[in-house]
Amino acid sequence: MLKNPLVLQQEYGSNLSCHSFKVRSSMGFGMGFVRSSIAGLFVGLTFAAPVSAQDVVDWKLCKSDNDLPEDRVIADCTLLIEAKGLAAGDRATAYYRRGAAYWRRRDADRVITDENKAIELDAKLADAYVRRGSGYLLNADAKGAIADFTKAIELEPNNLRAYVDRSLARASEKDANGALADARKAIDIDPNFITGRLALAGAYKLDHEYSSAFAELNKAVEIEPKDGFDGYRSRAMAFERKGDFGHAIADYDHWIKIDPESGVAYASRGNSHLMNGEYDAAIADATRAIAIDPGMAFPLRVRGIAHLRRKEFDQAAADFTSAIENDPMAPGGYRLRAWGYAQMGKFDDAIADYSRLIEINDHDVEAYRSRSVAYSLKHENDAAVADNKKAIELTKQNIEVQEQHQQ
Repeated sequence: MLKNPLVLQQEYGSNLSCHSFKVRSSMGFGMGFVRSSIAGLFVGLTFAAPVSAQDVVDWKLCKSDNDLPEDRVIADCTLLIEAKGLAAGDRATAYYRRGAAYWRRRDADRVITDENKAIELDAKLADAYVRRGSGYLLNADAKGAIADFTKAIELEPNNLRAYVDRSLARASEKDANGALADARKAIDIDPNFITGRLALAGAYKLDHEYSSAFAELNKAVEIEPKDGFDGYRSRAMAFERKGDFGHAIADYDHWIKIDPESGVAYASRGNSHLMNGEYDAAIADATRAIAIDPGMAFPLRVRGIAHLRRKEFDQAAADFTSAIENDPMAPGGYRLRAWGYAQMGKFDDAIADYSRLIEINDHDVEAYRSRSVAYSLKHENDAAVADNKKAIELTKQNIEVQEQHQQ
């Protein structure tokens, strides 16, 4: 049986991680899942030849702050890196800060390259290890990340970012005790460090201590500065997971009030409206998000599902097609479009999308099962039986793997 599109949205469209898009943090610096930036507002300058250190008058744009445009940070840091006569320690700092800008652009390889250079020049620059560790996390290398965060802590025992990011890395390895210990240490150092509270909430969730997790989110909101929204954003996502969409929308309202040009904020609120059955509001918010950032796939999926729920199949298919164009390797767009095609009786188109899902991941049980249904509706029984058998085989394999992990 084909899945309800609302269920599919919850599975494939509501994950607000920075692998899908960027979220500007209201903090000066933050954790692995809360960073992003303002898009490049200036055109990077190029220089025909290196200048001297004496020509570099200040560092005001070569900084690691989240709210500076990356292109300009990269250009100014590059100018400093290439300057003649710059002291080794200063050059290390320039590499570190350029790496931070690359991190906000999710360019893991350049992050690691720049932080390697920074560490070569200054092996005691703790923040370079933190940033390189963040680069490793982008490449899903949690063990490498943990090693770098640990080195940073050895160099600076009170480095808040190192403890928070190591907590996140340990959480990604399902090490709840380690994640809790690091997040608690960060809060011991600074009880008003919001990103520490959010990391602790995530660690509690991993440990199935849901009431404690929510308590930490409430504390993050309590200590949020007037122009901050990180606590509200994270608590809104927690409300969504609980199915409390009214409170989620209220917290997203606060985020939008503080950052009215955030496409992600509108897309997130639109997703809550969608899951609350408020399709007009979902479409309005998703449309606003698309206007702010046409390159995002998430709000297109939100709007497409709202159209599906209203049986506006042509509009839904158009939105899912645009989402696929924006993010061709994400499964959500294909799966949702296939569901829409099936509702329209376009089984060949649905089968093509399920086949694309299987190309992306040949262990996609749901794609095999849904394609089997589509073949069956076309009375292509041999193909339907073959896909159903494959789905059963993969399901058994998944159960065996889960049982091995539990032993």
